[in-house]
Amino acid sequence: MMRTDELLKHYQGGRRRFRRAVLHEAELTQADLPDADLTEADLGGADLSGTRLSHAKMAGVHAQGARLRNVCLFRANLRGAHFEHSDMRSADLNGADLSLANLGWTDMRDTDLRGARLTNAVLIGANLSRADLTEANLRRADLTGADLTEAVLTKVNLRGACLVGADLTGADLSAAIMPDGSVHE
Repeated sequence: MMRTDELLKHYQGGRRRFRRAVLHEAELTQADLPDADLTEADLGGADLSGTRLSHAKMAGVHAQGARLRNVCLFRANLRGAHFEHSDMRSADLNGADLSLANLGWTDMRDTDLRGARLTNAVLIGANLSRADLTEANLRRADLTGADLTEAVLTKVNLRGACLVGADLTGADLSAAIMPDGSVHE
């Protein structure tokens, strides 16, 4: 198991690769770690609130129950990541790749997901109220029971997505591609 101070020391020394690092329940708040490679790392229960991880490589990361409030994951590779039951409120996921990610029951209120790729992502029961998903790709995503109240879904691609029980009250679906392939007006 890697200690937080160890990771920060190595990062400051120029190291960027921390693949499969065990940082379970680590405290990494407000850290500055752009371009870090945390592929398949264990961040379960960790607190990364306010941390800057833009362009990070975090494919397959295990971050169930993590606190990621206000985290910057701009254009990060989060493909196949596990964020179930995490707190990602007000996170910056603009342009991030969340394809095949599990975000079930994750709190993503007020999150910036503009241009994010969420193809085949699991968002069952996720709270995406007031999130900005402008031009996001949600092809074949499972949004069963998701809260999308007042979300911005302008030009979003929902082709083949499951919206059973999803709450779209007040959501902006302007020019969105709906699950059946039709374009919402």
